[in-house]
Amino acid sequence: MRSSKIAPSSNQWFRILFLLLAVCNLSAQAPDTIGGKVYRDSYLSFGGRTGGENTVIFEPDGRFVFLKHAWMQGPLVPPGGGRVPLSPTEGDGRYMYRKTGSSSGEVDLSFDNGAAQTLRLTFATEETGTFSDPMALELVFQLTDTSALESAPATNVSMRGRVGPSGPLVVGFVVPGKAGQRTADRLSDPAATERDVLIRVVGPSLAAFGVTGVLRDPRFQIFSGAAPVPILEAIYDDWSIAPSDTLQVSPDATERAFKKIFDFCGAFPLFGGSKDAVALVRLAPGAYTVVASAPEGSESGEVLVEIYFLP
Repeated sequence: MRSSKIAPSSNQWFRILFLLLAVCNLSAQAPDTIGGKVYRDSYLSFGGRTGGENTVIFEPDGRFVFLKHAWMQGPLVPPGGGRVPLSPTEGDGRYMYRKTGSSSGEVDLSFDNGAAQTLRLTFATEETGTFSDPMALELVFQLTDTSALESAPATNVSMRGRVGPSGPLVVGFVVPGKAGQRTADRLSDPAATERDVLIRVVGPSLAAFGVTGVLRDPRFQIFSGAAPVPILEAIYDDWSIAPSDTLQVSPDATERAFKKIFDFCGAFPLFGGSKDAVALVRLAPGAYTVVASAPEGSESGEVLVEIYFLP
């Protein structure tokens, strides 16, 4: 987390500046504990050239899971939702939280790899406020109770079926919350906010379970409700290849970031470098369908479609 800075998309920036000004004039009692909380923060660099965000789960036993670090060039997620670009995290470790004032606190993070960092928090409420980073501006964070999440992270939807060039597999799911509301700032209202959803269309890696006749190169699109066109018209494909707009430090960076999320969700591992299709996407509350398909000219095969809600 030493290199993690965290950013909203460009249309969120003005709202966050407003929130920062408001927070400067407000204060609240700092909580006695952050155990059992999900911590999120976000940033946009000067000029909006890079952005990113973090998700850290503080467990009641003093351990933390650094679940997600997203970092890319330009706005992080397009308005209305889309793919969340992933970078590897520092890893997990132990934390120590202490109050430093009536409305402030510090969190010492001791990573298992020997790295360390301190988060300095100023609370506007027990759930929101700003954190100080010597490499960035003071920016907004949010704490959410893990027990209050509307979908447990390991609860998933899955369906297996045969897919061919002329016969896709269609799977429906619902993102909980206030349907139809797209929040400009996902840190402002946990009940209405967009959700991060892990979607996997697994073909080649099913061979590890003795499944024969798998689809060698699955892909998928996401549709919103009854809309006739897919969201952003994006086609999600090979899971271990980083999209061109992400800022990666090594060739296997995307793969390592996904493996961390797979482990947390309880999802089985995928073959390294396989053509299984995976994406982490941010979606507003509402009904969606995943349409798993095969490339033109390919043979039909078996796939497993899985959908996980992240905290």
